[in-house]
Formats: sequence, structure tokens, C-alpha cells
Amino acid sequence: MAAAPLSATYETVNDRVFGYRGQVVLRNPGPSPRPVWTVTVTLHDGAIVGSVSGAEAKQDGTVVTFTGGALPGGESATIRFDVRDPAHDAPAACTAGDTPCTPA
Repeated sequence: MAAAPLSATYETVNDRVFGYRGQVVLRNPGPSPRPVWTVTVTLHDGAIVGSVSGAEAKQDGTVVTFTGGALPGGESATIRFDVRDPAHDAPAACTAGDTPCTPA
């Protein structure tokens, strides 16, 4: 039996003059732990991720990949990240695995 897909919500928790702080809450709805997970956020051109909490982050152009360790069944993980982007207050896209994030 395949593991239930992870779900995620995205929210801009703080809008700033030169960017914003984003938050993704990743949920494992299934009973089985997930040994690793990936959340991908696509930023707008020229945006840069600064400090990150709750995950490891790697930026390649406009794509930021967040990864983390085991996520027990029925549990969630919260990722917070600062983005320097004076023209926007949210990323262009967000996915957990292949599933799009929903607004919080």
C-alpha cells in the first residue's frame, strides 16, 4: 500500500518593505512515518531566501528546495523562511512532493 501523500499549507506571516516571511506547514496524514520529505517553493525572479528554520534549504535560481528528516504519521513540520523580494509578498508556487500547497 502506498503512503498517503503529504499535504502542505502556505502563509505569508510577515510582510516587510524589502520582502516577506513565509511559512509552510507540512502534514503527514497517514499512519506511517515518512523518513524524508521535500517542499519546493518557486520564487519570483531576483528573490533570495535568507534565514530558514525547520528545514535545510538550497536555492537554485528561483527554486528553493526544503528538506527534512523523519515526519511521524499524523504529525506536522513547520518551515519558516525570509525572502528578500521588494516587489512581491508571496512565492509564485509551493509544492509538497507533487502536491500543490493550499493557502493557510
